[in-house]
Amino acid sequence: MTPLQKLVILELICLAFGHVKTVKRNVTIGKCCALDEILTYEQKCIKSYNSSWDLKVYSNGSFVSFAGKLPPRWVVKEHLRPRCAKPVVEALENRRFVPSITGTAMIVEYDQKITPSQYCIDYNYVLFCPNNYSPEGYTSVLVKKCCGENAVYSEQNSTCVHFKNSSYNIDVGPNKTLGFGFPICGGSSFTVAGKLNQAHLLDNGSVLINS
Repeated sequence: MTPLQKLVILELICLAFGHVKTVKRNVTIGKCCALDEILTYEQKCIKSYNSSWDLKVYSNGSFVSFAGKLPPRWVVKEHLRPRCAKPVVEALENRRFVPSITGTAMIVEYDQKITPSQYCIDYNYVLFCPNNYSPEGYTSVLVKKCCGENAVYSEQNSTCVHFKNSSYNIDVGPNKTLGFGFPICGGSSFTVAGKLNQAHLLDNGSVLINS
């Protein structure tokens, strides 16, 4: 993750959580599998005796690393998964799922704050139920805006800048959800592919750019 991505994510998290107070009560957090198992991308549990926790948890305006352990007030319950037809699986290393010290979590791409009952964590992956999922599962196509709400990407400054204008609106159309976050790719820089007003958004979320 580049410094720019880290900064943007931290800004989004600060806006979503605000000031997180010290946890005074225990919080029950579901572990998707048993303690001696790991969750796979296919949402299956397999045995693993060498896995350990490596989480970055949001607390009071910054990220706190927990290596080999979890926050002290978190009580882990094995095999406790969220209840929805088709939970979304996300790799923890992508840092798009950000838990707070209170147990609530921010899903950066969906710009949603969810409760512990809506997710379970494991050593490598997290399963979560978005706030607007349907009984048939989450079928909406996610279209990402690089910068968060009230912000735009400045090509001159190579960063996100604050921009609040009621006339500025991105309409992704039906059956799509507008999320936030930069693409995940190698290297430390991105290339501006084109202008939004010169692009056409397809039903599957792909973009055609007129050059």
